[in-house]
Amino acid sequence: MASRSIRPSDSAFSAHRSLSSWSLASYPPSIFRIFDEARLPPQAPWKPNTLEELSEELILLILSQLPGISLLSCACTSRTMNRLAVECLLASHGISDAATGVCRVVLTDRVSKEIPDALTALLHSVHIKNIRYLEIRYMSYFSSHSLGKPLRRTHRLLSRIESVASVTLHFPAHFGGEDGSTAEKYLRKTVLLFEEVLNEIVFKSCKRLYLHGSRNLLENMYRFRTDEATSFTHSRKIFLQHFVGARDYFDRRKEKKILDPIVQDDLRYARTTITGSRIFARCSQSALTRTKLAHINMNTVDFLRPPFSQWLFTMLRSSPITSMSFDFHTSPRLRSRSQEHEFMLIRLAAVLPHLQSLHVTGLVDSSLQPFAKFTNKFPHLTNLVVESPKHEMSFATFASVTPPSTGPEMHVSPTSFTFAPVLRQIDGPVHLITWFFRVACQQRSPESSDPVNRVRMALPPMFPSLLAVCIDFYCVRGVRFDLSILADAIRAIQQSLEPSSDSRTSLRRSNTAIEVHLKFDQKFSGLQLSWSKGHTLSPDIIALNDDLAALGGIGKVFLVLPGSRDDIIEGRFNAKIFGVLAIFSGLRYLRLLSAGSRVEVPTILSGSHLGLFTARNPGLKRVEVQ
Repeated sequence: MASRSIRPSDSAFSAHRSLSSWSLASYPPSIFRIFDEARLPPQAPWKPNTLEELSEELILLILSQLPGISLLSCACTSRTMNRLAVECLLASHGISDAATGVCRVVLTDRVSKEIPDALTALLHSVHIKNIRYLEIRYMSYFSSHSLGKPLRRTHRLLSRIESVASVTLHFPAHFGGEDGSTAEKYLRKTVLLFEEVLNEIVFKSCKRLYLHGSRNLLENMYRFRTDEATSFTHSRKIFLQHFVGARDYFDRRKEKKILDPIVQDDLRYARTTITGSRIFARCSQSALTRTKLAHINMNTVDFLRPPFSQWLFTMLRSSPITSMSFDFHTSPRLRSRSQEHEFMLIRLAAVLPHLQSLHVTGLVDSSLQPFAKFTNKFPHLTNLVVESPKHEMSFATFASVTPPSTGPEMHVSPTSFTFAPVLRQIDGPVHLITWFFRVACQQRSPESSDPVNRVRMALPPMFPSLLAVCIDFYCVRGVRFDLSILADAIRAIQQSLEPSSDSRTSLRRSNTAIEVHLKFDQKFSGLQLSWSKGHTLSPDIIALNDDLAALGGIGKVFLVLPGSRDDIIEGRFNAKIFGVLAIFSGLRYLRLLSAGSRVEVPTILSGSHLGLFTARNPGLKRVEVQ
């Protein structure tokens, strides 16, 4: 029975084998090649073309059509796709080259995973290790405790990169909307985050630091004590009498730390709450030894008071700072507290004894006297630049400023300005220039009437190193151009450069160049077209012989016009330009600038274009349009 059951199976298998053999044999020879190819080794399989094999231009075109979240996914696939996807994502935020260009990161409180911001793109990059200009804007955060998350993200970015040459931290114009209890709760955390970010900036070899915009950042945490002297004894009991409830401050301090002048100056500030501890952002010792800061831009005074003052002043004292920009346009509340304002400026000048270049902005009437005292605290100042105020300030306003005193230790200066012997360049508004050089001449000691004594007691030049003086006369926002005002400034400069006697040193003063920077709006207020009649001067301007003689010695003029660069080249403002040429008879160089122009390379006029101007002023050698 068993043998009978097996036979049908054997027959079936035999039939199958014979059928298979017949079927394969009946196919054409090409079928065997297909099976042979199927038995190829696995290390050489066929694969389709990938996206990375396309040209970069085509890849960027494809990536530009993808949403931001998809670009982040592409950035995680390979190093090539990481570079291209991050580049495409940064371009959507207006950043063309994060490494060498301006990398402006705008942070908002509405962060979305579907729409990543520029900071997220930088954090995903594996190629961007060095950034030249990094600007981070916190403009959407109006309370101090809301800065926690963006500061942590900023610290993550700084930790990932290797170096950053210039850093700008831009805060909103005003912080508010928080009560004392809420601010106290987040004070320690916020200050610690600021400390980590600022120290990390120094670790990354930053050379230029810009602190812009903030007003009242953690201002309510400390109060300036106007009834106390600047110096304190080292008795612990006297300290405790002044700072009731600040026990944590003394628990975390050593006696040698209290002896630090910066820490002692901070004792002028007391906490506004009895139970609040004294919290400060501090520099790490490694940051102090590695700092390369050479320029500081202070657009805010919030970092000149606690809790940031110890970090800032300690860092500036240890850094090779040679230049600084400072904005005097502080909040009205601070201007009303003149004692605190003066105290902060004294502290700032004390940690920058070797400052050589100072750029001042935001001058107002109430800040002229502090400005005069502040600049006089830098005896090594070689370059002083003062931007024109936004509102008109008359010469009478400057004349009311008391000239600064040099003190007995500054007897080497022949004027009341300590930096006069080393000053090389000064640039400022016309009224400031007039006041500056008139004060220099008035403070000079009178010479002896005896010729013998005059030679023996000849005073040194007031500005022996001065090379250039730039006069800014901006006739905008209702300010009228007045020829006599400009001439007064030039005469004041020339008087201060005149020799005190017939000494041989008087020959060097002819090297000082005087430049005039004029700016007009659409009204061209005060500029008379009747000054130039054809190729001659009109009678009404000839009557101003003294003023014309003063302006005739100017060889270089920069003229800012209210139009585009094409408008200037096409001759739209030629009539106005001819009026300016009429009053500068000795002009050799003229540059015409478009208001708001960012063109770096100027166009040099020649041929018929240049002939239009040389016909009015034959001494003109060069005209540029920028």
